[in-house]
Order: sequence, then C-alpha cells, then structure tokens
Amino acid sequence: MVRHNILIFFGIICLLIVDNAIAVQLNQSVFDLEGQKIRYDVAASLNSDSSFNVEIKNDDSRVDSLKHRSPAKAFFMSLVVPGAGQFYNKSKLKSIGFFGVEVASWLLYSKWHSEADDMTDEFEKFNRDHWSEEDYDTLLSWTYGQTDDELVDAVEISHHLPDTRTQQYYEMTGKYDQFAWGW
Repeated sequence: MVRHNILIFFGIICLLIVDNAIAVQLNQSVFDLEGQKIRYDVAASLNSDSSFNVEIKNDDSRVDSLKHRSPAKAFFMSLVVPGAGQFYNKSKLKSIGFFGVEVASWLLYSKWHSEADDMTDEFEKFNRDHWSEEDYDTLLSWTYGQTDDELVDAVEISHHLPDTRTQQYYEMTGKYDQFAWGW
C-alpha cells in the first residue's frame, strides 16, 4: 500500500511538472483556421433556421471548446496519470474509463499476488509437514548406495536438491518424480 501511495504522489508531482513544462501550444495551420471559420458559419446559419434547435454560446465558450490542445502535453499527462490526457482534451468519460481501468488493474494485481503468496506459503507448510529429506536420502541409499543425489550418476536423477529450503527446493520436491520418494 505504501508503494501505491508513493506512485500516486510521484504521479501528481510529475503531472504538475509536465503541466508547466509542456505549456507550448502548437500553431494552428491555415487549414485548421479555415475549418473553424466554416464550422462557425454553418452553426450560425443552422441557428437562424427555426427547424433546427442548435444553440451557439457566446464567443468565449466557443473559443474555449475549440481551442487547440497540445497532443504532446496530453500524451505526457497520460503517461503520468492514466486518463489525465483525455481529461485535458475534455473527454471526461474516457478519462474516467482509463483511470478506472488502471485502478482496477492495480487492485486485481495486488489481490491476485497476495493470493498467490498465500498459496505458496500453504504449499511450503504442507511440504515441511509431509516431505521428508531423511526418507529421500534413505531410499537413495538403498537404491544407489549414496545418500547425496549429487554423487549419484543415473539418468533418472536429473536434478540435485539444494542444501537450503529456497523456492527451488520446494519446486523440485513438488514437481519432479525423483523426489517422490520423500513423500
């Protein structure tokens, strides 16, 4: 949980830095400006026609809604906080969707990782309770005359048991047939 808080704090700091550093607006091309002028003219003509119910707001809100936004700024904002770039581009539903997917992904990752750790702990406890290295060594001794599998030169002894109970130790005793003698 501390890691998530650090990531959120880091994201907010980066968002503030990026917001100030990438405030460069791209110049609109002549084509874009002409397209805006055509859209304004069409909207104005539709508003004068009584069969269409199109509202044209005052000039300030029109300019704000059609204001050119920096794709680079939106990209970097989305890198820092998923959905921030969409929010910057006035796509509130998309921003909620992207942020929600990110939060759900982290929550599910945390939940499944925790469950996997619990299953690992459960198997290791089961292994300690039921698998006996002494039984394994005894059966090695009876079969090959050696109590250490590293000294046995046989095809069926393909893996050697580690000296400490590491992840590899538990994996080998639970996975390979040669260690079935200890169960």
